[in-house]
Amino acid sequence: MFRILRLWAVAVVLSACSSADRFGDRVVAYNVEAERSRTQTMLLNIVRSAYRKPLQFTDLTTVSGQASASGGFGSMLPFLGLISAYSLTPNAAISGGPTFNVATLNTKEFYSGILSPIALQTIASYMQQGRRLNLLFTLFLAKIVVRIDGKSTTYDANGFGPDYERFQDLCDELQDAGLTTQPSFVEQGPMAIMDSVAGIQGAGMELVQTDDTPDKRVARLKAFEPTFCFEDRRPSNRPQSDMTDIVNTLRKTLACENIPMETIPHARFARAKIALTIVPRSTLGAIYTLGSIARRELGLTNRGCEQDPAGAACEPPMLHRYVKRDGKVTREDEPFFKLTRGGTDPSMTVSYDGKSFGIKPDPEARDHSAEILELTEELLALNSSAKDLPAPGLITVH
Repeated sequence: MFRILRLWAVAVVLSACSSADRFGDRVVAYNVEAERSRTQTMLLNIVRSAYRKPLQFTDLTTVSGQASASGGFGSMLPFLGLISAYSLTPNAAISGGPTFNVATLNTKEFYSGILSPIALQTIASYMQQGRRLNLLFTLFLAKIVVRIDGKSTTYDANGFGPDYERFQDLCDELQDAGLTTQPSFVEQGPMAIMDSVAGIQGAGMELVQTDDTPDKRVARLKAFEPTFCFEDRRPSNRPQSDMTDIVNTLRKTLACENIPMETIPHARFARAKIALTIVPRSTLGAIYTLGSIARRELGLTNRGCEQDPAGAACEPPMLHRYVKRDGKVTREDEPFFKLTRGGTDPSMTVSYDGKSFGIKPDPEARDHSAEILELTEELLALNSSAKDLPAPGLITVH
């Protein structure tokens, strides 16, 4: 009898250890919770921006899982041969849970990073992934300036109504014309005479020869930096707009084969008769932009809509998609970012001041809210440090 009880206690302890060792499900659960934390934190700051309240950034830095198991049994021996006084008390316990650290991001370095303009390398990387140009430019850019024959025209990505529609028309035309990026070289420092190639490899430098130093090799520090240009592309069936002639002029002058790999010094940009200049937002500016869109969608402001609430200036920003059906090309409007009260997906819903706000994921990508939120989260991760040199505020090609 006693032996059976002891074997039962050992089996309980071993079972507890086995359960404690199965941490795979908990790892997945922590991953899901980290996803929800990141998404809801970004949504929370967009809601704060919509209400014109100060933003607060935090970051889930580490999550550590703990699991332990213990077991044993106690016994009370009989006294003076009283068998009935003998007792055996087995016990087993399993415990576990996460330990996590949340950092408050309020340092000078963090804010210097999110206030810096979004780098051209970042925009170019997303373009090479095949992301839609109007989606990227609406989130990443504050405005586009087109110069033709010395006359500059500004297309503002901020705001609603006709100005926003003109910006969207320009983005549609640029995409149809084949706007892309190609690598170029930018001088990063003076040349230096080198007697060997030691230290050159991997340093972003190249060896060249000049007339002044025919017997020595010269090291010139260069950096790869993408530049905008137009590649050959078959024209689409989209109806032409008043932007078509403007973009065709840009395409002929700024064809990729006409853009040298050596970037021309910035001083010559001012004298270019035909140029395309993009002005990127900062990461914080992108969040404020989404907040201003949410402010209008939630009905928190009617500025500019007092006289005509159903007018174009009061409509939420849309992205254009042109589709061909029955031999005709028609335009379909798709929500750029749509924040609503309530929410159908708990992972994309956040509570603030007793109210719930959320976005709806759309696998068919007709509503781009989830994609915009993902890009904004990635921007925050990419630009949350200012250790590198700040990106230029203007990016011009000619």
